[in-house]
Amino acid sequence: MDQQELSQRAEELAKDKKFAPQGPQAPGTPALSSAEAKQALSTSENPKRFGDLSIAGADTYQREIERRQSFGASVKRGELYADGKGDEIIVQFLRLICEADAQDFQQLHPSYFPPEFWQGSLPSDQDLYRGTVVLGGQRPNQPAPPYWQAYRDVLLAAWACGFADEYVVRLLNVPTHAEDSEDYFKDKAPAIPRARTLEFSPLYRFQRDILTLVRSTWRAKLCDRCHKPFVADKPSRHFCPERYATDPEMSCYKEHRREVKRDLWNMKSRQYRKPAKARMSSSRRARPKR
Repeated sequence: MDQQELSQRAEELAKDKKFAPQGPQAPGTPALSSAEAKQALSTSENPKRFGDLSIAGADTYQREIERRQSFGASVKRGELYADGKGDEIIVQFLRLICEADAQDFQQLHPSYFPPEFWQGSLPSDQDLYRGTVVLGGQRPNQPAPPYWQAYRDVLLAAWACGFADEYVVRLLNVPTHAEDSEDYFKDKAPAIPRARTLEFSPLYRFQRDILTLVRSTWRAKLCDRCHKPFVADKPSRHFCPERYATDPEMSCYKEHRREVKRDLWNMKSRQYRKPAKARMSSSRRARPKR
């Protein structure tokens, strides 16, 4: 690497915001100037540290930059993970009912959630209401539910209200300024990997889908007929499309269209055809004479 190329790369590194130290810096921490970046690029044996940013030489930075530029997710930005049939995986998770359905989901999509997601459980009612007095009723006595059921219910609540911030921080386990020590649900949610260096840590697939829906909340819809969640392809979609039905002719959208046509016929059938006496008289008048 010659002197001119080294100086040019050092200036680009000093101006690039991607390599700025993340979070609050310690008092007295020097900023990364062009001269310091040039010195760090030319020194590979003695790495320097500026705030939370570690610099270990030009070769390491070049590899990291190329890795970031060539990184590509398995889906494009704005698209949701789907199976071979085109059904969104997050919708399949929201429609799980029993433990057998959850086991089938794990076999079909093993990498959508981390393995520990399916192993945890929430406290039972006996643990939650221990030491409390219940007046005017019986003490709740529900067993400890699996964690995936609680996550499905919270995700469905966020789906119904347009992914409010209060639900998103719990689903993604995002730290807030006022942490609730009794929020046993959020504590068990998989957190987004946090990295302060140039190393890129990809998210889980379900976290990418949630962030995609947060950016376009109009896609998360509940069917007006069966009240089940689905992903809409346009804002005016209010019923499950054909791809969510076993038989396309029996989908919620097709059933809704048949009901609309049937009601319209019952309302205006007299305008569309004449009464029986009028039809008989018209047929007699049209009969030719012998």
